[in-house]
This record gives sequence, C-alpha cells and structure tokens, in this order.
Amino acid sequence: MTASPSAAAPGPVVPTTAPGPSTVRTNDATPRPGIGDDRSSNSSPEWVIIAGGAMGTGLAAGLIYAVAMVWKRRRHRYRPTPITSPDLRDSDLTPPLAALTRLRQGVRRAAPHLLDRSPDRGPTVREYIAAEVKPPLPPSGPSGTDLAGVGALLVTTGLGLDGPAALDAARALLVATLTSGSADDPDAQGRVIIPASTLATLLGVAAVDLDPMQRLTVAPTFAAALTLLEEEIIRRSRIIADQEAATVFAVREECTFGEPLPQLLLIADVPDESWHTRLATAIRLGKNVDIGTVLIGAWLEGTTLTVASDGTTEGGDGERVAVLDTATTTDIMTMLAEAHGDAEPPTGRPVPAPARTQRVTATPVSDDGASAETERLGTAPQPADPQTESGTAPNDAAEPTQGGAGRRVHARVLGVPAILGTDGKPVRGLRAKSLELFVYLVVHRGGAGLDNIMEAIWPDVTVSRAADRLSTCVANLRTTIRSVAHTGTEPSDDAPKIEPVVNTGGHYHLNSNLLQVDWWTVQDAYARVATAADDDTRLAHLRTAIAAASGGLADGSGYEWIDTDREHARRRLVKIYAQAAGLQADRDPAAALALYDTARALDPLSDELARRAMRTAARLGDAAGVRERLTALHRELDDAGIDIDPDTEELATSLLRDLANP
Repeated sequence: MTASPSAAAPGPVVPTTAPGPSTVRTNDATPRPGIGDDRSSNSSPEWVIIAGGAMGTGLAAGLIYAVAMVWKRRRHRYRPTPITSPDLRDSDLTPPLAALTRLRQGVRRAAPHLLDRSPDRGPTVREYIAAEVKPPLPPSGPSGTDLAGVGALLVTTGLGLDGPAALDAARALLVATLTSGSADDPDAQGRVIIPASTLATLLGVAAVDLDPMQRLTVAPTFAAALTLLEEEIIRRSRIIADQEAATVFAVREECTFGEPLPQLLLIADVPDESWHTRLATAIRLGKNVDIGTVLIGAWLEGTTLTVASDGTTEGGDGERVAVLDTATTTDIMTMLAEAHGDAEPPTGRPVPAPARTQRVTATPVSDDGASAETERLGTAPQPADPQTESGTAPNDAAEPTQGGAGRRVHARVLGVPAILGTDGKPVRGLRAKSLELFVYLVVHRGGAGLDNIMEAIWPDVTVSRAADRLSTCVANLRTTIRSVAHTGTEPSDDAPKIEPVVNTGGHYHLNSNLLQVDWWTVQDAYARVATAADDDTRLAHLRTAIAAASGGLADGSGYEWIDTDREHARRRLVKIYAQAAGLQADRDPAAALALYDTARALDPLSDELARRAMRTAARLGDAAGVRERLTALHRELDDAGIDIDPDTEELATSLLRDLANP
C-alpha cells in the first residue's frame, strides 16, 4: 500500500441502518455535491451522531456521496446472468456502509441543501479556451481538515491530538482527508502519508486486510514517512517556483491547467525527541505547499488539542472535531477504497438468505392498540432486509380473509409510486408519508414490525408522536384504498369490512388478496422464470414482468431507507430485460435491441449492457446505432468519473470495421 502521495486519483470520492439515536447539532465544512462549497464558521457546528462516532454534516454528506459512487461502480461492473433462483443474493448488493441511513437522516435534518444540489462542474476545456472572457472556475471545496472540524487550526504548523479520544479524532481525520474532493474537484482530493505502525494503532488487525489506496501511502517506518513528506515538499516547491508563485494556493488560483496539488497530511505518532528538529523543519517548509502534519500525542512545537469522547476539545478555539471508533473507521475505509476504484466489489460469498418473514394469519387487531407497541422502540430495530420479499414465492402464505366485497385495487411502486383509481390514474387525497408507508410495506411484502416502520419513516420524531403519525397514515391509506375498492358498488351494512393494511399485533402487512401491485407482479414472474422448463415459458414470464414494469423503484422519491432496496429492484429488472433480449436476439434482433436499450436506461453505466446493445445493433447493420450507444456510455461514465472498459471500445471498433467491410 505504497502509492506516491502525488499520484492521480482514479475517480470521484462521492455518494442499513446504524442503531442508536440520530442526534444532530453543527460543523463548518459544507461539501459541494460531489463535495462542498461554502465554508461556514466553526462556531455553530451542525453535528451528526452515528453508532461509532460523530461528525459534521460536511463529512457526513461526503460519505453519502462516496456510497453513491460505490453503487455506480458496482453497476458499471455488473454483468447480467440468467435467472436461476427466485432469490437475488449477489454479493455486490450488500450495503456499502451500515451507517448510511443515519448519516442521510442527520444531514437531511440539519443541512438538506447538501443532498439536493447538483455539482458545479464548470466549463469544458473547449468552452474555456474558446471564450473571449474566461469564465470563472468553481471554487475548490473543503479540505479533509475542514471536514474533520479542525480547519480553523493550521495543520501546517503541526497539530497534536491528545486526551481520551485522540485516536478517535485521528481516525476521523484520516477518513475525512480520503473523503474530501471529487473528480470535479481534484484540488480538494486530500492524500495521507502514514507509518504502518500508526495505521495499525488506528485500525487494529484490520489494517492488514485494508485494500491499497492511491490516496493513502503507508510507509514502513516513521523515518520513511518523513522522507516521503520531505520529497513531496521539494517537488511541490519546484512546481510553485516554475510558476513564479509564492504558494500552492496561488498556483491553484492562477494556473488553470496546472497539476492538482491537494492537501497532503502526515498522520503519525509523536516520534522520539531525536526526530523533533527534522520534523519541525519539514512542518515549517510544508506550510506554503499545503502539506500538514497531525501527530497523536502532545506536540509542543505547534497546537495540541485535548479531545474528549464527544469530540469537544481544549487547547484550541473551542473546536469540536469528528471522532470515529475502530470498527466504524474500518467500514468506512473499506467503502472508500471501493468508491475510489481501488478495490473490487465484494465477490465470492453470496448474500445469505434472509429469515423469511411469515405472514401472520391471526385476526387483525385495530390500531387502537398500536400505542402499546411503542415500548418496543427502546430497542435497536433490525434494518429492513431488501431481500426479505425477494424470495417470496408467488403463492406464499395466504391473507386473512376479508370477505368478497370490493374490487382489486391496482397500485404501482415502479416509476412514480401511486395507488390507482378505476380509471388507471393516481387517486388524490393520499398523504406523502402515507404513500411512503405504502411503498415500504410493498417492499417488505411479508410485513414489518412497528418499530422498524417508525425507525425508517419517522426516526427523529418522539415515540408518542411517531405512533400517532403511523396511526394517521394507516387510516389515510386504508380510507384511500377502500374508496377505490368500493367504487361502483352500493354501500351495505352487511358487507364485510375490507382491511387493506392488516395489523396483527404490531406487525403490519398489505392485503395481497385486495391489492395488485406492479412490483409484486414482477417478483412473482421472476420466480417463475427461475423454475420454467423451457425458453418459451421463460420468455412468457419475462414478458409478464416487463409489462408490469414502468421504471425504477419509487423513482423521484428521496426516502432515506430505500437505497439498497432500489439497487435490488434495479438488478432484478436489468436481469429480466437482459434475459428477455437474449432469448429473442436470434429471431427478433430489433425487439432484443429495444429491450437492451430499456435495460440501459435503468443502468446507463453498464459496460456489459452497452456491449450487448452494440452487438445487436451491428447484427441489424446499424453502424450509427453502435456509435450512438458507445457515445452515450462515454457520456454517462465521464459524468460519473468512471473509466470505460477498454474491451467496450475494442468491441465497438471491431463491429464498425466489420460493418464497413462486409
């Protein structure tokens, strides 16, 4: 794990539930999406608490974007395989970071603008060169030290970390530095040099298995780390001298096409006193080239912060710094390695089959007893398992009989979610949170406990208010579905009451005898494909699924809990379209191409889908179609900061050559 500290990063560092309260209070570093812009004062920090640590909203948002980048890289690498099992247990569908939902909830509450803005990428090279008046370039985002909460202190004079949470603060600085910046903001993509012994102190035995990272240089000894630091100081000093500038900061401002020179940190234990003079000299010389040093222990030559377990400090200006424990830091570092493109997605061991949630057939109870269930909220809820319903067979446990009154009610959660009226249009009068609850229960087809529902949908609301809101939303959902079911029927006191949402002692599930949901249709057809005896039968079931699908899971929604479920749904749909296209490629290549293009719309980052579409277009003699699909893939990958697979370009070249010389 010894990459040069000046090596170029391969891509952006930019965007399951951790138990425990999601307390929010502040930090100064505000990331520009994909990461940050404005740097607010450190005097009013916005703070996000997760299991295993605390951090400012800037760092939390950076981690959210890093997780998003992980999903993009996984989708880019994925190659659809035939459907052979009703369950979807691909190892690369494991959540990249357990704390993601908690992080998003905290940022959404304290600084929602960090999640809802698009990055300002600035002009292209062609646009910039052609402009008579040069357009301004986007400002560089916060550094790692900004994100960690110590930006007001000069790490370029040496920063010591002491006190009971010194190691926690050092771990957070390591994570923050490797989280900062993006492909669109390379001057903020911080780098770290760290001795192997210090890394082992921070991560324990997990340091041995850590994937190599281009932005992290692990030196065998402190002496080697210091030598690397000095060499980089000399290299950067030559660069600023060549540019006739005084500092790296001036080079960033004045040299539009100059080499990115992001912050570089040495993170190490305070060395033996015999090293102090040489280290102090390196620290002093590193100031103008944005090279700083953070030392674990008291550093008398600079500033030393005494860090308490909650991140509050003494010895500075009242900073509150991010703190992370060993396990959380290890999880984040593993995720960042994948986000940077330094590590492959999890492979080999499939995701274990979840415990099947059994549908309860007891007599439904009224919501009057729901408040009694809220005492269970004091325990940590189990995270919703995205596969809980994936393996549900089409004819799993029967619903409680609700009588024959009313018609089946159609609903969709693929595309824009809605409950549909008899005219096929979305019905009015459904609350936004009622619709979210409906989507949650559709995804959790076998049902969900009261505590899990409240943790997912109302995590920051008091227990009593959450119980009241759940009761209100359930009532709203029941009323809406009943009104559709009773459309065109005469009211009767003797008719049995319809129960769209069944509550069996604090466990809610939707009545599948009453509701016909597009996602359930897709799941059932998917399960039948896996057990079909021949290709014609498989294709028939695939067409049933395709007819029901109209988009991704809850498109356009910002539900905090939905990320992993959404990726599972995307994966199933991609497999469905790809297999249907493959079965028709010989007999009807035009239909196959349309299916591949639909799959590409769901996953435009996929090299493999683009290759299959290009091969099919070539079979139709469509050279322009080959070029269009290659161009579209290039555009999507460039926007995401991911390199195209060379095999894809080679294939396109070969196909176009063959088409030009039949």
